[in-house]
Parts: sequence; C-alpha cells; structure tokens
Amino acid sequence: MGHEEKEQQEVAANGVDVRFGDIENGGKILEDHGGEEREEEEEEEERERHLRRQNLQEESKGKGDHVDAKKKNPGLPGVQEFGKEPPSFRTSMKKLWSNKLQKQPQEEGKSWEEIGDEDLIGDMHGCCLPKKIFWKGSLDSQGCPTASSAQVKDIFRHCILVLGAYGTDMDSLEKAIKEHDPSFNAQNVVAFEQPLEPGGCPPYFVHVDHERKEVGMYIRGLNLLHHQDYITLMNNRKGEKPFDGGYIHHGMSVPVEWSIKHVAPVLKHHLLANQGYGLTIVGHSLGAGVAALLTTELVKHPEEVGGIDTERIRAIVFAPPRVMSLELAIKYSPHVNSVIYQDDFLPRVSTQSVKRLFLMTFALTGPVVFVFWVIQALRSSYGEDVRRLYPPGKIYHFVYKQPGRLGHRPLRARVVPSARGRFERLVLSSSGTTSNHFVLTLCNHLKTYNWPGHLKDSWLTGVLNTKHT
Repeated sequence: MGHEEKEQQEVAANGVDVRFGDIENGGKILEDHGGEEREEEEEEEERERHLRRQNLQEESKGKGDHVDAKKKNPGLPGVQEFGKEPPSFRTSMKKLWSNKLQKQPQEEGKSWEEIGDEDLIGDMHGCCLPKKIFWKGSLDSQGCPTASSAQVKDIFRHCILVLGAYGTDMDSLEKAIKEHDPSFNAQNVVAFEQPLEPGGCPPYFVHVDHERKEVGMYIRGLNLLHHQDYITLMNNRKGEKPFDGGYIHHGMSVPVEWSIKHVAPVLKHHLLANQGYGLTIVGHSLGAGVAALLTTELVKHPEEVGGIDTERIRAIVFAPPRVMSLELAIKYSPHVNSVIYQDDFLPRVSTQSVKRLFLMTFALTGPVVFVFWVIQALRSSYGEDVRRLYPPGKIYHFVYKQPGRLGHRPLRARVVPSARGRFERLVLSSSGTTSNHFVLTLCNHLKTYNWPGHLKDSWLTGVLNTKHT
C-alpha cells in the first residue's frame, strides 16, 4: 500500500487531514469522538464570535459611530458604511486629490503677496543627501521678501529692450523690440555696434529714453558662432584678477576695458547733453557679466561718464554668470541687480564647470551635466574661499514652480541678498538648461504676471496686448 493511500484512509477514519491539521487550533490534529465533542466546540466558537462582535460594536459607539465618521469626513477614502461595498482604488484616489485641491487656496488672480510661502517645502541649509539630490530652484530664495510690482515692471521694460541687442541690423533690432513694445521708437537708438576685434565688447546698442530720463546700454549674450565669446567666458582662473579688494572674472574684464575706451565716451556725451539723466547698463548671459563689471568700474570711476552721481548708475543683468567675489557682490549690490529665472543653470556653475561643459560635444552635454549634479550633491560644503566668484549684486529671483508638487503657480519675484550658500546647487531640470536661460521666455512669462490696475499705464497695456512669441 502506497503512502498516499494510507494517508487517505487515515483522513476517512479520523475526519481530519493529518497532513495539515486544524488551522484554527494551531495546526494540532483533532480526533473525532463520534461528532458530539465537535458540535460542542462549534457552538463554543460561535458564542465567542458573537461576544467579539458585541465588544467591537461597543468600542465603535464609545469612539463615535463609524457611519457618523463618514458623515463628518465624506471624502475620506476607506471610511464606509456597514453593509456597503468599499470604494475602488480609483474612486478613493479621486476623492483624496479633490480634498487636497479644496484645501488649497483659490489662487487665480491673486498676487504672491496674498498667497505667501507656506506651500514651499525643504530646508535651504539642509545637509541631508536627499535634499541636495532633489533640490529645487525655488528653495534658493525661500523666505526672502517679495519684490514690488513696480520693481518687476522696471525689470520687464529692460527685459524687452535687451532683445534688440540680438538683432543683426537696425531693422531686426526694431522688429525684436516692437513685437513686445509697440511704443518703441528706434530714433532714440544713438549707437548700434557689433565689434569683431579680439577683446571687444559683445554686440550692443545705446538708447536714450527721454520720457524716463535714462541713457541705456544693452549688451547681447553668448554667440555660439563667435569663438571670441567662448574665450571671454572661459578665460578665468581663481584669484587671477583682483579688483577693489576682491576678485573678478578675468576674461570678462577685457571687454570692460575695451568699453571704457570706446563706449564710455558715447555714454558721457549723452549724459552731459541730458543733465539729470541716469545710466542703466543691461546685459544677458555673457553680456550680463560684462554689464555688471562695467557698472562696478564706472561706479568706482564716475569721471569716465561725466562725473554723474553714482546713485544714478546701475545695472540690470539677466541670467548672469558668476563674475565677482562675495565681498564685491555685497559692496556693489546697491548698483547691480541680477535677474535669475527659476532653475537657470549659468548663475549656479563656476567658470571651470562651464569650461568643461563647452569642451564636450553637445551629444555629451546631458551626461556631463548629470555628473556635475552628482558631484555637487555629494559635496558637503563649498568652503569660504575669498577668491570664489558669485552672481553679481542683489538678486531678483523669478519663481513659478512648487518644490515637491506638480504644476506651476503665478510668476513672482523675490529679492535675494548676496550670501554664501545661495544659488550653489545645479538643479537637474530640463528648463534649467534651456528655457530658464532665455530672456525671451522670461519676457513672455512676465506678460502673465498679476499686474495691479494702478500700474497699467499706456505702455504696459500696449505690451500686454501683444502676442507671445
């Protein structure tokens, strides 16, 4: 007789499978004594189940009825009435997200001053690895005061005008600006130059605004087809160029010296011809670095532009590289205003990092950026090297992303003082290396800013009525 047949006979004789036993009795094998004891045990188990049900019902009454809990929390997933089928996973998730959306404030048409910063998460000074890896650009300015709408309007106007520096002639200059500012008058452009000699300033134009009593110089950014721009951007070693008790970017100091010789006389002429006018130097990307350093030079030597009051000399620079040491960035913050758009990469990387990036082929750009991101995530600190360069002056950080959440919020600007530890981390973001560096993208985004009614003069109304390009 086989082993299996023997087991089957034992099962038939005893009424229980000896291979598995009785699970409810801890796997022990129970013998069948005529069925009477089994019936008594079943009745005892039934009484125990009944007592357990009564105890559970009494406990639910003491804590509040389960059905009442559902009435108090109608959208809470997992809470259901007795006798009803539980909701599906999809239904539960819909209710959960709908509740979260109801808790969020209705933000359409509200300014950032009304919304506040309570939704932003993360610790700017955190040294925990996950915080560094999942760093978001908005956290660089967390807790800083919000810029006024009047300040944003002034930045918006120069953001439009610097687009003209990318024109190749007067016609394309006028077209680039008029697409966003129909009131622009090209007759106020008194100089438009595209220097080609080594060490020269990037293409620029000089504009005299008689309505606002301002002489402006607007400098374009990096030209990917002009090798001299690469030399200007990457020609720097730490501590190579001392200036006014600190250090500046050596490569960009060369076009500054050229500008003092060739552009300063033009600026001086128009400032003397229009007494009481201020001087504003605007640049983007590579031109932003040149504009920032040129402004510091003119503030230190105002006689180069007719000896005007230094309080009327300022710079507004978009997506600037790191061009001056921290001491100089703080010292010249009343005159130099940097504009950083969300996750823009250039203000967050050193010259050496930029050099390595451009030496690689474009096919390797993604992997190289990822390597830089990993290195900066693992780095514990950046030290206190006085030769280290920083974004110039006071920073206006334009943000619209929520750390830890999907979706965008209305655009706002925060005023960020120069300090060690800010804008040090490269943000792993597609927009950080592309659209957040383009001044045209910021220009279009500013059209969606929540402009208060008292600032909507004829100029701003005309700008807001133009199409996005």
